[in-house]
Amino acid sequence: MGNIKLKTKFAGLIVVLLAVSLIANIGWTTVNKRAQMENELREKGMVLTQQMDAVWEFMASNQYRLEQISYTEDGVYQGLHCAIVGRSIGALFTSQSSYTTRFVNFNPRNLADEPDEFDAAALDAFNAGSAAEYYGITEYEGEEVFRYLAPMRIEENCLDCHGEPAGEIDVTGYEKEGWSIGDVGGAISIIMPLDVYQDNEQSAVMQDVVFFGGMLVVCLVIIYLALSYLVTRPLSKIQAGVETIQAGNLNVELAHTESSREVNRLVEEFNGMAHELSQMYGNLEAQVADRTAQLERANLLLEEQRAQL
Repeated sequence: MGNIKLKTKFAGLIVVLLAVSLIANIGWTTVNKRAQMENELREKGMVLTQQMDAVWEFMASNQYRLEQISYTEDGVYQGLHCAIVGRSIGALFTSQSSYTTRFVNFNPRNLADEPDEFDAAALDAFNAGSAAEYYGITEYEGEEVFRYLAPMRIEENCLDCHGEPAGEIDVTGYEKEGWSIGDVGGAISIIMPLDVYQDNEQSAVMQDVVFFGGMLVVCLVIIYLALSYLVTRPLSKIQAGVETIQAGNLNVELAHTESSREVNRLVEEFNGMAHELSQMYGNLEAQVADRTAQLERANLLLEEQRAQL
């Protein structure tokens, strides 16, 4: 690692940061988009169940008016009962959309209203009073879907067909359940496919990743260029100054940079060191010259003495 250039290390670090950031962004964006999609589907399911419940309540509250014109001369009931209307509207809504609407309950009067495992879990939660709604992303008939259920509470106008006494035959020919006001009479179950939402989610994730990745690349390139300008370039100049001194030229003075206070402090110390070396070398040369002159004078004096002898 000590032999690797600083620029190479910075480039490697930038690549690692880019990869980690993109992976983290993809995960974070996916989770957020998933939660956003689930929240939007929950709100849509809530609105749809409220609309279906409003239709059911309207029919139930006006049932007595319908019953006045719903019997034949033989006393046979042939009117539009609230349950029939609600189920018919749900079937019509299902046929005209990609959603599936059902009215489920334990021991239903209609076998088509038998709950599956997800419905049963919702009904248990409603009967226990631990939930006002039940939803989630799950599998349904081999496809990933969003399911939303809301409880159907028994009101006073429901007691004629579903109240006390239990087992008594109501106007539609079914036995009453013996429910009381406030009991859970079943649940509205809405199943929504996720195909369109998942395509939108993936498209949104890709757009966010491309935007984030582009911004990240730009920021990292700017950081890399800044580090090159503020750190590696001044260090390269100092290295060149050291090589000049090693070549024997002590008259080196580096100019201050626009890098940072720390780098300029290093440049000043380098210049000070080069100046001291130059002075030491100059003094050493003067001493050598002086010693040489003294030695020459001594040799000359010795020759003169030999000549006299």
